[in-house]
Amino acid sequence: PAWLHFVVTAKARTGIRHHLKHQRKTEALTLGRRMLERALASMDENLADIDDKYLLQLVDSTHAKSTDNIYEQIGMGNRVAYLTARQLINLRDEIRDGDDKIRAPLTRQSMVIHGTEGFLVNFARCCYPIPGDPIVGIVSSEKGVVVHCENCHNSIELSSQPERVVPLSWAENIDRDFSVEMKIEISKQRGIIAVLATRVNGADGSIEKISVEDENPKISTIHLVVGVRSRVHLANVMRRIRNIPAVIKVTRERH
Repeated sequence: PAWLHFVVTAKARTGIRHHLKHQRKTEALTLGRRMLERALASMDENLADIDDKYLLQLVDSTHAKSTDNIYEQIGMGNRVAYLTARQLINLRDEIRDGDDKIRAPLTRQSMVIHGTEGFLVNFARCCYPIPGDPIVGIVSSEKGVVVHCENCHNSIELSSQPERVVPLSWAENIDRDFSVEMKIEISKQRGIIAVLATRVNGADGSIEKISVEDENPKISTIHLVVGVRSRVHLANVMRRIRNIPAVIKVTRERH
């Protein structure tokens, strides 16, 4: 604050800064606990009824410093309250049967992705994850959980912040399309885009976006974003595209 410059001694300024920092931390902690309580209430759960051992296990598995640290991170927007509540309930339900399971590694704990989670879950545009891909979630204060492929370079970089990483798995029998990007190298010829569209539609895929690079006089590079249901479906679409005589190469594109 500007008025801090009018404080005479350095010791006094340091003391005031420490007080303000502590006050912000306390406010974030209180707010975060309240937000977690509300998130649990939306699931017909009560934070006061959840045994401390499950909270401590959540602390350990998410590499937080303490339960208060989890509340503080929620209050500061570094964790999503609803997702933290879901992690806690999933953890409690899995290990409730016996204390021995409490010591089991949490790598088995995962949030199941159905593709219908709405604004809480978003799919990364750098790697375009689709059912069948090994996936991981990265918590964003603005976007909730962002789903990445495990081998995406962005998720690998962000995994150095374990408190932001959420283990994910796909639900079975997902019935919706997911976007995926392909790069197609193709010999230039009239009407080739129409042929390409016909092959994609014939494989029950849907073209969402298309762009063409024409720097080479004989070969076009086409970037195609297609809606598919799974990796198996994607493989079928790519196989049909490869069968076009003018196609030189088809690859799945990641940025």
